Amino acid sequence: MFEITRSDGEGNMMNNVELKWDSEQDILDSNAVQKVTYQRGKGPISAELVDTVNHATGHFVLKFNDYGLADTANWTIYHYDQLGGNLIDSVNSNTSIDIGDEQIISQWGMSVQVRQENYPCTHGSYNCPFRERIALPISASMEFTDTTQKWLTGVKHNNGMTPLNWLMSGTFNPGFGQADPNDSIYNAGCYKSNFNDPDNLFTELIDGIIAPGDIARYNECEYSPIGTPGSPIASVNIQGSYTNIDLPTVYHPSVDIVITSDKSKWTRCAVIELNSDENTSINGGKPGMLRQSPSIDKEGRQPGDTGYNDAEAGRNGTQPEGMGWFPGYAIDVETGRRLNMAYCENSTMVNDNGTDMQWNPTENLLEPDGTPVLGGQHTIYVFGGEKFNMPNYDEGDFIYNNLSAEESSEFRAVYGNLSWVMQPLLEVGENLNSSDVRIKARINKEFKSRTLSDLNDSRPMFEWDVVPYEDVSVDESITTTKEVLVNIYPNPTNNKFTASWKNISVEQIKIYSLNGKMVNLTSVNKNSTNKVIDVSHLNSGIYFVQIGEKVR
Repeated sequence: MFEITRSDGEGNMMNNVELKWDSEQDILDSNAVQKVTYQRGKGPISAELVDTVNHATGHFVLKFNDYGLADTANWTIYHYDQLGGNLIDSVNSNTSIDIGDEQIISQWGMSVQVRQENYPCTHGSYNCPFRERIALPISASMEFTDTTQKWLTGVKHNNGMTPLNWLMSGTFNPGFGQADPNDSIYNAGCYKSNFNDPDNLFTELIDGIIAPGDIARYNECEYSPIGTPGSPIASVNIQGSYTNIDLPTVYHPSVDIVITSDKSKWTRCAVIELNSDENTSINGGKPGMLRQSPSIDKEGRQPGDTGYNDAEAGRNGTQPEGMGWFPGYAIDVETGRRLNMAYCENSTMVNDNGTDMQWNPTENLLEPDGTPVLGGQHTIYVFGGEKFNMPNYDEGDFIYNNLSAEESSEFRAVYGNLSWVMQPLLEVGENLNSSDVRIKARINKEFKSRTLSDLNDSRPMFEWDVVPYEDVSVDESITTTKEVLVNIYPNPTNNKFTASWKNISVEQIKIYSLNGKMVNLTSVNKNSTNKVIDVSHLNSGIYFVQIGEKVR
């Protein structure tokens, strides 16, 4: 498999894509990039050698040709002697991408496959409007850099008649005879499905703690992860103005959400009120709108606090209300954008950090009497939608400006871009942010036009390099360089080992079992030249250690 670079377009062929670290760093540096490069074998198309001895080398560029409907597109691969070099030859696809058979290119010793995986209708057919289609889930995971510090969990969706039923999935649509219609918490009307996920495809992602915004509950009952000023249980019922938030999954990306101690990567964002009754919220904050408390700096300080940093908390020279810092970031792994985020609080939950404007969920799910707490409702929002022109990460300005207006059209402009919702909890007995965390959520994306570098009139375009196979495996200069630059000791070890290196940049150290499963991931300060790794939690055996991109 090759390292595939996307230069234009969208689409992932139901592949579980993974960005290379340098591409992710470029996104963090500039908020958007013109090209994104994926890890070997983790790209949006399939391209690999079938002959490791007699194969072509050089730079290869796959371009989608003109098409009306993307399903009917075909492609051409152009073979150059090197990037920016001379064209040697080219090959056309034998079929359109709706068929998408694997194509063996014998003269290059290579195989290529580009297949369109269409969005099915919500109820399984393919004959429905685009709005009623669904981007199928591929995978979701949560990875800790220190596997001994798994401090983060979440509110796990429950399909029952309970406030833990926070996703509108399945086909359950009870009548009011099955529950007390006067009970605002257990009202049967709260737990009906909106039928966007009738087969419960999204309810078990990371044990049901993350899901697309399209199926997260709103405007129906207390403790919903999306609040709206028009909720039937709000004190002022302006329900009709704020309903019909348009959140179809087909407009939203696959994402990585990273929680990190590196404050230079934190996200400035809106803090959202989730208390359903503005009469009991701090300063009358409306559900779904900005928290009505002063903004905070990265240390959680507000004006008047010792050490308060106005440059961090302020906005364009002002001191607004309702802005905070999420301790991490979110990126669109499909098209290389850093995304805007928000997090929530329920300002009535004083004992569960609901009043301090910080992202700090507690471990409490329910009060002893059964009243939901949900960790203080520090729900995470990731905004990556394409439909309402949400900008790339802009330090929260778009969201702040729209929600400050407290008007229905501006409200929908924000929430129509809500791609992912996560209901976090602190793991019992653990410490908040004690280890960096990466949350991955992957959904299918159909191939279609999107401008990145604009090298192919926005139509999908992919690139890769092929070097002589011997250079990868047995080149003596590379082997010698490994021995000089990287060392691990003691080896073998019982509890800990030290990894050291020179003249290379190392961001992470990974440990793999013999069957290829990653069993430990440790972040490294980019200026470091060594790291002590604790492996006392691992079973006895042989493991591979990956330092940077080299395996020892």
